[in-house]
Amino acid sequence: MEKRSLKSLTVGDKIKIIEEVKKGVKRKKEIASEFGIPASTLSTILKDKDKIFKAVEEAPCLPRRKRFKASSFPEIEHAMTEWIKRVRDYNLPISGPLIQEKAAEFAKNLGLTFQASSGWLEKFKLRNGIVEKIISGEKYDSKDIFNADEFGLFFKCTPDRTLTFKGDTCHGGKNSKERVTVMVGANMTGTEKLKLLVIGKSKQPRCFKKKNVQSLPVTYAYNKKAWMLSTIYESWIFELDKRFFNDKRKVLLFVDNCPAHPKTLLHELKAIRVVFLPPNMTSKLQPMDQGIIKNMKHHYRKSIMQRNLRKMDSGLEIDDINLLESIELLHKSWGAVTQSTIVNCFHKAGFTNEIEEVEPVEEETPIEWDRYQQLFPETNTVEFQHFVEVDSSVITTYYPTDNEILNDLKFQTSQALDSLQVVRKYIQEQQEIGDEIFSALNVIENFTDRSNIKKQSKISDFFKK
Repeated sequence: MEKRSLKSLTVGDKIKIIEEVKKGVKRKKEIASEFGIPASTLSTILKDKDKIFKAVEEAPCLPRRKRFKASSFPEIEHAMTEWIKRVRDYNLPISGPLIQEKAAEFAKNLGLTFQASSGWLEKFKLRNGIVEKIISGEKYDSKDIFNADEFGLFFKCTPDRTLTFKGDTCHGGKNSKERVTVMVGANMTGTEKLKLLVIGKSKQPRCFKKKNVQSLPVTYAYNKKAWMLSTIYESWIFELDKRFFNDKRKVLLFVDNCPAHPKTLLHELKAIRVVFLPPNMTSKLQPMDQGIIKNMKHHYRKSIMQRNLRKMDSGLEIDDINLLESIELLHKSWGAVTQSTIVNCFHKAGFTNEIEEVEPVEEETPIEWDRYQQLFPETNTVEFQHFVEVDSSVITTYYPTDNEILNDLKFQTSQALDSLQVVRKYIQEQQEIGDEIFSALNVIENFTDRSNIKKQSKISDFFKK
């Protein structure tokens, strides 16, 4: 008797068998014969049909495979597939190291003992039909793919004041006077760093003296909170777009999704295509957050410490650094961030097709740290990395409440009236001033008062009694 060879079915074949049986047109024996399988195998397939359909729903690649094995960690599998769907919805890059890191994070949050090994990664990708990619659609050269992000900086902070500043979101208060917001950006190859955008509180800080702002090594902007505002962002991105357009380049720029980065101006950009990173996922998908900003702060804090040690060695008083000095140190620190660090962080965020181990950004404690702690014993309870990350919680954008908006309007009116009084006093001290000048001042004052009354109307005033 000839031994019958067993046919190996793909998951797709099993689905077809289930569907044929469901139609009820053919007998099960006929269907089994058509697919070259014994009746017992068909019965097993029908028995496992719910398991088969569920597996295919969770992993679209399975119909092409002959066997499937459920994950040993279904909770992580489900969390990861949902996370990847969200990433794909935004057409964002994804890589093996990024998948591993996110899976390890989910496992920790779920309280599971799990290792996101290379073996697990390959099986996960196979189960779920995941193919790594950089960008779909229009192709961009690596040198034309950029990421930019803001960070808050306590620019005057010294090691001995770390515990005072640590964890402060800087929404207001004393510490808010010593912060700036910095926009930093670079391309995927690390060959092009964007000029820093530094946002301070004053149009012409005292330390600038008569210095032309245009001569600074950074782009300087200001508002009374030193936050990123949509108007500042618009000005920044239009200047950048103009530069790339003149260079005849097409650039892809990734930024986080916040109201200070408005989407309304996108159609006006000629050279830049902006991609917004999804909310609550920025820290994993944004190269700047993968170590570039931290590395830059590392160099900045090191420079602050070296400055103070030099002053001490020279017998000079260790005074607070001013904004102009800070800007110069920021420029120097940005220059110290290496190309390999930038490339490494882009890879870590998934901007690569390569499945390779991502080397951590090396940030050794400066040799000067021990000497600094000896000279300033109050810093002995502080680690250098805590000093580096002292402002990691600082907010960089803010959205005023209705009351704050109205209070600003009232303040503007008050300023206008005060200015009119100054003008009136000046005119009164002059000779031979006609009545028509004072009449004009009265008209302006009346207009300002009426305007203020209108601004203070309540919403209930618009309803019929």
